[in-house]
Amino acid sequence: MSNSTIISIYNSRKNLLEILEERGFSVANYSNFSITDVGILTENNQLDMLLENSTINKKIYVKYYVTKLIKPQNIYDIVEDLFHLESILEKKDDLMIVIKDEPNDTLLENIKDIWTTDKIYISLVNIKRLQFNILKHTLVPKHTILSDDEKELFMKKYNILDNSQIPDISYFSPVSIVIGLRPDNVVKIERTSRTSITSDFYRICKIY
Repeated sequence: MSNSTIISIYNSRKNLLEILEERGFSVANYSNFSITDVGILTENNQLDMLLENSTINKKIYVKYYVTKLIKPQNIYDIVEDLFHLESILEKKDDLMIVIKDEPNDTLLENIKDIWTTDKIYISLVNIKRLQFNILKHTLVPKHTILSDDEKELFMKKYNILDNSQIPDISYFSPVSIVIGLRPDNVVKIERTSRTSITSDFYRICKIY
C-alpha cells in the first residue's frame, strides 16, 4: 500500500470522525490514531468503524472499500452481513461505505433500490471528498435535520399540507451523504448574506 493511499485514508478517517462527532456519535474508540496506526489497520483490513449516538439510540457502521472498485453485489453482501447474518445494524441505523471513486449510475440505482425495497439507509462516499470536512467549507451553510416533531411544527407554521410542497434536496448530494439525510427528512439550511443577515431555508430529501 503506497504512502499516499495511507495518508488519504488517514485524512478521510480524521475528517469523517469530526463530522460524526458533530452528529452526536461517540468517537472515543477511534480517535488519536497516528498515520502509522492507520497504516497497520489498512494492512490488516481493520479500517471499519462502528459508532453509536446514545442520545437518539442510533448506530453508524463505516465500511472502507478503497482497495478495489465496488460492485452492486458487494453492496448486497455487506448489507446481508451487517443487517441480517450478524444483526449488527437495524433499519434505524446508517451504513456508510467509503469507496475509491465517485459512484456510477448503476451503484446509485442499487442504493435507491435497497432503500425503496428494504428501507435500509446506505451512503456511498468517495474518499477524495473526505480529504476535508465539507461542513466546515466557507461556501457550505449549516444544515440541521429536523426531528419528526420539528417537521410537524414547520409544516403547520407554513401551512404546508404535504411533502410535495417543500423544495427538495437530493439524497445523493455531498452534504446529504455525510449528515445522514434520509428520504422525507426535512433539513433546515441557514444561509448568511454579505450583510450578515441569516435566513433559513428548508428542503426535503428525495431519492432520484
